[in-house]
Amino acid sequence: MKSAERVVITGMGIICAVGDNVESFLKSVQNGICGIRKVVRFSTETYHAHIAGEVRDIHFSYKPRKIKPKYLGRTTQLLFKAGIEAIQDARLDFNKIDRTKIGIVLGTSLGELKSGEAIHHSWEQRGKEKIRPSMLLTFPIYKPLDMFALEFGINGPKSLISTACASGTNSIGYGYDLIQRGKADVVITGGVDPLSKLSYAGFDSLLTISEKPCTPFSRQFGLSLGEGAGILILERLEHALERQANIHAEILGYGLSGDAYHSTAPDLSGLGPMRAIKFAMENAHLLPEEIDYVNAHGTGTRFNDATETKALKLALGEFAYRTPVSSLKSMVGHSLGAAGALEAIASILCIENNLVLPTVNFSEPRDGCDLDYVPNKSRAKTVQNVLSNSFGFGGNNAVIAFSTYRKRRKTPPRKMLNRRVVITGMGIINPVGIGVEAFWNCIVNGTSGIKEITSFDTSAYPARKAGEITDFNPRDFIHPSRLRRMDRLSHLAVASTQIALKDSGLEINSDNWHRVGIVFGTGSGPMDSIMGSIE
Repeated sequence: MKSAERVVITGMGIICAVGDNVESFLKSVQNGICGIRKVVRFSTETYHAHIAGEVRDIHFSYKPRKIKPKYLGRTTQLLFKAGIEAIQDARLDFNKIDRTKIGIVLGTSLGELKSGEAIHHSWEQRGKEKIRPSMLLTFPIYKPLDMFALEFGINGPKSLISTACASGTNSIGYGYDLIQRGKADVVITGGVDPLSKLSYAGFDSLLTISEKPCTPFSRQFGLSLGEGAGILILERLEHALERQANIHAEILGYGLSGDAYHSTAPDLSGLGPMRAIKFAMENAHLLPEEIDYVNAHGTGTRFNDATETKALKLALGEFAYRTPVSSLKSMVGHSLGAAGALEAIASILCIENNLVLPTVNFSEPRDGCDLDYVPNKSRAKTVQNVLSNSFGFGGNNAVIAFSTYRKRRKTPPRKMLNRRVVITGMGIINPVGIGVEAFWNCIVNGTSGIKEITSFDTSAYPARKAGEITDFNPRDFIHPSRLRRMDRLSHLAVASTQIALKDSGLEINSDNWHRVGIVFGTGSGPMDSIMGSIE
């Protein structure tokens, strides 16, 4: 075992509905300014709601040296705006730092989805011959991350995390891990998401968007969508001290958990979020009475707010009633993958300025919400330790513990366990068959699975072959009652996981389910569902 590195925040940058830099953002939220207003960038005429926390303009003087303007989609512009401010705030000089020790971890739910909408519009209006190649290059979800890393020559660890509304918080936690384990000295991290017509339509179809600005924990039900980017510079403490950097705050720990309950609804027991909160406090060596403020997920929806309140009571006990809780989303809306990053910056600003932000638009608490939600006006208070909560679709729960930086801490130095990791199960579904044996036989015998495409018409294309999976029936692996709720990508993911679990002999039960995790990689996500939704 070795002592874990301490991780501090040395830079912050933000753009959202109430500010396009940290200074203007702080002034707005401290005064309870609500940036949720009528959407102007696309028509909402056919929807139930017509408002959002929209960024009206993106202004920055930086001229990219390596990225052509046509590759700067809206999401990438938001990222550059916040990212450049964070780099400048941290006074990072990339020429004086080993670039292989600078990492970047970004959270997003949508990526450059607006480029996908533009591609589909061009296809409908002018045909595929008129689609610009640059549009296709900006469309993948990971492209904003790639553009930023390319522009600044970031050669260290690079990852994109998309865990719904917990993406930004999850990314900060992973950046913290990279530094603690000695994989990087500096990590640029946070989240970004645009206001997209497709996502707006999706939430509207679920009837979850409020016709008025959202009022988390209060009587009115419904969320307000938003957009923006929040970027933080995480740094190994000794590295920051060596270059005499200004330290905003310290990350003491974070916690993750999964509900495994429903694709959109929370588990009303609150046990999943409670575990994430308790994991974060245990990781941070914080007791319930030491939490000075909770920056809540606080979406404004009927079940989310009551469930979060219940989780806080379970995790903090009697101290939940003494701890102020508020929702930034009441001012900026729910910016999906960027939400956790915006809220992380808000949490740090509360520590630096000894204040608690308000939940605006608050009238009276709704049923099941009986904590101190700091209604409508910010509050002066000594703030040393903050929990920032993110509880996303699919039961993705992430919580970070931020604290005032102190040269010495009373808690003992955390030890990192060097555990051995083994592979006990494998599952694969590929064009030449199902299972490891079929895959291995393909390799040994030189069998090719590249054949004529049958799942869509290729007559208009010069290339008509691919490694297409055809001999696969998801009913062999997934109960019919669940099939209709899944797309093809989910069928493949679930079925291959079933094969791997069977191969490992691991049975997930009530004794171990909370200690079994999942990390899933994909290059394009559920593309069939996305394009089908656009159509």
